[in-house]
Amino acid sequence: MPHPEYMNRIPRIRFDALAAYARPTAAPLPSDEVAWYQNEDCDVLGVLREDASLQYSGAIFARDPLGRFQLVSHTDSFDTLERAVAAMHMAASDATAEVERTPRLHGDETGPVDFFAPRVSVEKMHPRFRLIESGRGHNAAREIISSLMRCYDDRDGNFVEQFQSTGFDARIWELYLYALLIEAGYSVSFPDQAPDLLAIGREHRFGIEATTINPSIINGQTVDAPRPKTPQEVDDYFANYLPIRFAGPLTGVSDKRWIWRGGH
Repeated sequence: MPHPEYMNRIPRIRFDALAAYARPTAAPLPSDEVAWYQNEDCDVLGVLREDASLQYSGAIFARDPLGRFQLVSHTDSFDTLERAVAAMHMAASDATAEVERTPRLHGDETGPVDFFAPRVSVEKMHPRFRLIESGRGHNAAREIISSLMRCYDDRDGNFVEQFQSTGFDARIWELYLYALLIEAGYSVSFPDQAPDLLAIGREHRFGIEATTINPSIINGQTVDAPRPKTPQEVDDYFANYLPIRFAGPLTGVSDKRWIWRGGH
């Protein structure tokens, strides 16, 4: 019999960062999540649910051999929160034992893309990538990005290289959109050509082509954006500077008419 506190309670934001992608999204769930848990080694997670009839049940997620969280079991339903919690701890203990028995990878299987394994020289690394990769105080950012890389599909094979160098801002934006859609309950895929992200939810299906506004470069040097101070400068910034800066990237995307073929 496992200790009643076999798993520790965690905030939803942590569960979402680790395993939001593992939630079922094909059909509405007839219950609401009310509490989230993880074991000491963070290889088993639990979610406690309450349905409309005030019955409680637990769902258990465990890492597969590639390190991705998968839904592995459900508990029975109980009429008290205490019994449901106890059953969930028991199921989590069983899942932990199964994880320990599962053969690990031998190194030749196709696994998650490692965003932080060096792909470019230090001289070519983007300064903000270097800050996240090794800077103090960025452990949380590294952990969240490392969790995302377990389920992110590098369809064109150059994501990591661009993430570490010239395309850092664009790739971070793409990761952010992916995480946002997953946490909102959408199933997200990566079409072979376009758009960047295809989201399918319970009521909607839509595509997103992610783009960013990059800094201006004159004579090889990055030009900082203006920092308006007076009311007149602020008005000019919004009325003139931003529309011009947005126009190029948005026009470039809209001109790629092949993106919108196929009903996306």
